[in-house]
Amino acid sequence: MNKILIMLAIVFFSVITNEAYASCIAEVDYGLVYQEAELVFKGTVTSIDNSAGPQLVYFDVHEVAKGTVINDRYVLENFEIINQGNGSYTLSSLDVGYKVGTTYNVYVVDGQTSLCTTKPIVSPIFTELSTLNAYEQLNHRLSTDSEFAELVQTEVVGFGIDESNQGIFIVVDPDYANRENFERYEEIFRDTIGDDISITFEVRERGNPAERKDPDFILLILIPILALSAVIYYLSRKRK
Repeated sequence: MNKILIMLAIVFFSVITNEAYASCIAEVDYGLVYQEAELVFKGTVTSIDNSAGPQLVYFDVHEVAKGTVINDRYVLENFEIINQGNGSYTLSSLDVGYKVGTTYNVYVVDGQTSLCTTKPIVSPIFTELSTLNAYEQLNHRLSTDSEFAELVQTEVVGFGIDESNQGIFIVVDPDYANRENFERYEEIFRDTIGDDISITFEVRERGNPAERKDPDFILLILIPILALSAVIYYLSRKRK
């Protein structure tokens, strides 16, 4: 029994450790990211191919800070989005969410990019005020458009201001998180805020944030308790 408890504690700790590495930290050390990257460039997405397998993102490259690009073109084989071939997609929470026509500072590490480091370059005419205006327009539509309100009450968990990308983020219920729905939601939201505002997506279960507990935080408390219980149990049996 004691061995089982110890093994459970080790497994739980491994899960939390891996999950922590799959999340973006608050402050990114771009110096370290630059050292780890094999390619760093500024480029505009010209087309995206989601027809089969990993998403293919085509860039028109403007500047290369590290690495080599041939003929000012680069094709990213993005494994953060994979078409499984049966109408379903595998979507990583670290997917950048590339958009045609948007220019990015791209950091390629081990052939892949991450939402944590690769960011769109915001137009100089874009201001914080335009983001606030977009948010207010969406709130106004929420109170006046019954169909939009129903969408937010069912498929879309909510929306807010995305400070890192200077735009709007949309929180989607996991049951509706697929590429087809993302494109539909973006079209619906752009009917209100236009094409100049950045839109990103998050996948999160519906619930009151004030009442929900962070599962990682709970496990971080639970693991030491389980481990300590296992040790106490083992020592008590050994004394007997």
